[in-house]
Amino acid sequence: MRIQIKHPPRLKQFILISVILHIFVMTLQGIYPDDRKRPRQFPPIKVSYLPPEKKPEKVPQFVDAPQPRKVETPKTSERIAKFDSRAHNSGKLKKRKVYQNKKTAIPRSKKSPAPVKKSAVARKKKIPPPKTIKQPYRPADKGLVLPGPQERVVQEKPVKQFTGGSLALLEGFDPEKYAAIDTHSQENTDDGEVISLDTRESKYASYFARIKEQIEHVWSYPSEAERRGLAGRLTLRFQISKDGNLMNVRLVQPSGSHILDDAALQAVKSAAPYYPFPVTIDKESLSILATFIYSSAYDSHLYPSR
Repeated sequence: MRIQIKHPPRLKQFILISVILHIFVMTLQGIYPDDRKRPRQFPPIKVSYLPPEKKPEKVPQFVDAPQPRKVETPKTSERIAKFDSRAHNSGKLKKRKVYQNKKTAIPRSKKSPAPVKKSAVARKKKIPPPKTIKQPYRPADKGLVLPGPQERVVQEKPVKQFTGGSLALLEGFDPEKYAAIDTHSQENTDDGEVISLDTRESKYASYFARIKEQIEHVWSYPSEAERRGLAGRLTLRFQISKDGNLMNVRLVQPSGSHILDDAALQAVKSAAPYYPFPVTIDKESLSILATFIYSSAYDSHLYPSR
């Protein structure tokens, strides 16, 4: 029996089959192209141009500008607080004081008074010398001479003579012990302006704080008012000179009790003299307004005038 052995296909057959398969595949790719490699196309967008909107033009109007507010110009630009606690005078204009241009003679206390000068008539009259009465000597005793009694001297008192006329009243008047002052020098000593003790102006604040401290140091609640349970509020006005001396003090608004009023007045007087004015205060005197409060808790407080 014969067995037939199949020989493997030849190389040429494989090559031919491979070429045919490649041609077939390439043909299919040409018929159905790959969409992934092509750029994706979008439909076109339609754009339309619109003209800009025209806003209605505003018709110009004439408006009157408001007038600026009248602001009171401060006397100094150096302020610490927002508000000024300066006490202003009333709107009435005060008449300016008119001083006479005359010189007034006031006594000068430092110089000693000059001796009284005698008038010309008194000089001419000569005072006679005192008369002496001589006593005779007693007779000698043992060669010794004893003097008699002492001589008595009789002095005549000078007679005062006055000259006629008004000059006789001015005898002994020495004009050197009087100083002449000009009244113009005192014309601007006080401008009548009253300043609150709690003002916050820089040139007054530190000096007024020292004045307040001096008053509170000597001011106390009266014992009699404490027993009675008195309380009240009063306002004082006092004036200080440039060298710190207290010129005057007066009660502006009483508390209703003379005990409380007298205690506050005495405190202002006892605290004097005060410190002299600093360089920033260019005045001859200051008028200060202060309020004293006595509370029902037997305590006292010094407040400024509002």
